[in-house]
Formats: sequence, C-alpha cells, structure tokens
Amino acid sequence: MDGPSTSQYQQLNQMTMQNIHTILCIGCTDFGAMTMLVMASYWPEKQFVVADDNHDVINAWQYQDLPVFEPGLQMLLAQRRNANLRFSNYIGEEINEARIVFVALINKQREMGKEWEDA
Repeated sequence: MDGPSTSQYQQLNQMTMQNIHTILCIGCTDFGAMTMLVMASYWPEKQFVVADDNHDVINAWQYQDLPVFEPGLQMLLAQRRNANLRFSNYIGEEINEARIVFVALINKQREMGKEWEDA
C-alpha cells in the first residue's frame, strides 16, 4: 500500500496552516524570540506572540533595548513588530488565543557559564 503523494502532503499542510492564525512562544529567551521573529517574516499573514512573565525582558524586546546582538536583528524586528509579531506578559490569555504553542526554556547550566559537557 502506497502512502500519500507529495502533492497530497502539500495540500494537507496548506489546509492545516489555513486554520492556524496565532502561534505563541512561551518564554522570551533569545532562542524563543528570534525563532518567532524569523517565522513571522516567513508567514506575514499569521500572528506570532512571544509571552513571558518577566516584564523587563518583554519590555527590552518591545522597545528595542535588545538583550542580544545579531546582524540585521533590529531591522527585521522593526519590520515585524506590531505587524504580525508582538510581545506580551499575559501568558494565560495568549494560550487561549493560540493554535500552536512553543515553549522556550532557559538552559540554567549554560546561563551559569558551564559547558554543555558539564550539564
């Protein structure tokens, strides 16, 4: 028995993505925020939210006092922020609106300066 063809997979993927309007990342880590930023640039018709209970981190991303430097990051963020990417401290409310939820955690071992091998 043969599986679905490539075109059938593409059709299913397209139908699935049509039903998804809001994608949430809980945890405004560098990884979480930048992943949502890149995804927002690829899918401008979708809404992306990065939520965290740390007001300082959310404010840093919201008002361009970025906690990380990457070439082109500020320009891309300026294009996507408030267009289809936003930052929020209201995790519970954002979960209710989202169809897909990512969780980005801080690696405490790495944060404390330890190497991956020590983790």
